Amino acid sequence: PVLKGLLEDWRLAMDADKLDEARKHRMTCEQVARLCDDPALMRVHARLAAHHEMRFGDRESALRAQRRAVMTVLAMEDFPTEELFDEARRFCVALRYSGRVAEALTYTQAFLILGERLGSDWDSYKTLRGFEGFLLIELGHFEQGIAKSQAALHMVQGRYRQAIENGIAAAMYFSGIIAFEALWHFGQPSASRSNMIVELGLWQDNPAQLRAALNQYDGPPRPEIHAAKALVLARTHRRASAYREFLAAVESTSRERDLTYWCLAGQVAHACRNGREVESAVMAAETAVDQLPRGAQPPTFHWAIHCRTVLRAMHKTRHKQLRDKARAFIVDRVNSGSRLFASALDEASTA
Repeated sequence: PVLKGLLEDWRLAMDADKLDEARKHRMTCEQVARLCDDPALMRVHARLAAHHEMRFGDRESALRAQRRAVMTVLAMEDFPTEELFDEARRFCVALRYSGRVAEALTYTQAFLILGERLGSDWDSYKTLRGFEGFLLIELGHFEQGIAKSQAALHMVQGRYRQAIENGIAAAMYFSGIIAFEALWHFGQPSASRSNMIVELGLWQDNPAQLRAALNQYDGPPRPEIHAAKALVLARTHRRASAYREFLAAVESTSRERDLTYWCLAGQVAHACRNGREVESAVMAAETAVDQLPRGAQPPTFHWAIHCRTVLRAMHKTRHKQLRDKARAFIVDRVNSGSRLFASALDEASTA
């Protein structure tokens, strides 16, 4: 019972993005777990440890650990049970957050087949049904993804229903079915919806819309939130220092300077008219994407922001290859149904 409560405290700290608190809970759990012989609690401990690494540490090591764990689960004679199926679901989510979206979809569809006979009434199964739609949307299969998401919507409640609603709303926004303003009225108000609206507002790059979205946000200080605040300062007050303030704010959250960080940094630097920092951020993002593990791909939305920054700002002869690559990505996404990104091509043609 003691370890169970400690594990829940650890999970809540991670969900709230409280790094220092999560580290303290992890150390305590590591000590108490040595005295535990409950296999179910030890599986929870292993899963949280992998999740901790995924959020705050070495994502590749965490994914390798989860891959080994799920192979063990699949080999168990009593698979699928609801608890073991939920382990498999979490592995699919981990794959997605490591950039392996296509692989995540393959495993998701396989697990859905494996679990259908015994587990179609389980919450974890219903949630995975919705996640399948989300992955299809992320891969650009909007019509199929929206249909599967809508089919799963009535099956789940709470934060999982909110996640599916957000996925449908984002897909409709990307495909041009609804305007940005319509996102406010899609689904039930929630913290996850306000977070989504701020993040998607980065493409609008409109200070009034970003300010309105920020006023509704009441969550942890994520990099996208810092970027939105910096864009408001840069666009409204022409505050060149907004870029430095963005960097300092992200550093204060102890986040690593990863691919998404540099995609956001390039957009903020461009808004601040800091050409040198734009080029620095763009090249750092290009290096980061080249170093992605085999099978991983950059997050579509953040990479589209990066490509738009390239088309907006990188006009020198030596940047031609970068511009061609950025344009090719945007064209491919538009042809796949993300009509929203076509505005980046319009901006490039008038630059």
